[in-house]
Amino acid sequence: MKRLLHIQASPRGSRSRSGAIGLHFLERLQARLEDLDIATLNVFDADLPAFDRTAIEGRYGLLVGKPVLLEQCEAWAELRTIADHFLSFDTWLFTVPMWILACPIG
Repeated sequence: MKRLLHIQASPRGSRSRSGAIGLHFLERLQARLEDLDIATLNVFDADLPAFDRTAIEGRYGLLVGKPVLLEQCEAWAELRTIADHFLSFDTWLFTVPMWILACPIG
């Protein structure tokens, strides 16, 4: 069974045009691939960890073999859990805002 992660990244929720297009695409895809397992991650509803200085410095320390602080290890472990979940899918669909289309240029 193939797994797809739909990442919804529009703050407009159900009013998002790109989100509506993404849902239409997923409905059509599901009709063709009945055994496709689709999961959804709405980045505005998810409790995602911060990717902050603590996590970044800890990661660089780990990469070069330097000792890292416990809080840095904990921050990176939390991020790693999210990354492992993301990588467990075969493919991803991102629905993102298309704000540039709403602004006149020039």
